[in-house]
Amino acid sequence: MPGGVVSCFVFAGLCATLGVRVVPGVRVCARIFIECGGIRVAGRGLVEALEAIEREGSIRGAARALGINYRRLLSRIHRAERVLGVKLIDVTGSGSRLTEEARRLIRAFRELEALVGGKCVEAGFECND
Repeated sequence: MPGGVVSCFVFAGLCATLGVRVVPGVRVCARIFIECGGIRVAGRGLVEALEAIEREGSIRGAARALGINYRRLLSRIHRAERVLGVKLIDVTGSGSRLTEEARRLIRAFRELEALVGGKCVEAGFECND
């Protein structure tokens, strides 16, 4: 992936919705996304879609398994390929398979996710009401 990196975006958790307390305090959470040349390409959704393509053997099968529209999934893949400058999917006579670049992208995302993904840390103070 020329110029591509997997990055983390850290943000504070939401404190209230419609005046109702959501969390007892401020939390700092990690969110992982795929970035190339400073452009945010995708996040967990693309990685899960690529894994579904590998599992189902086709883009259409992956879309069905994920409950999303085929054209929308195909558009997301094409956008990611355009920004990253690599093919992620090889279409075969009997379906689709992941390229080595797609597998490397998944591996990098999952490795980082294992370290920080989905983790939140309490900041140690209350939210303002």
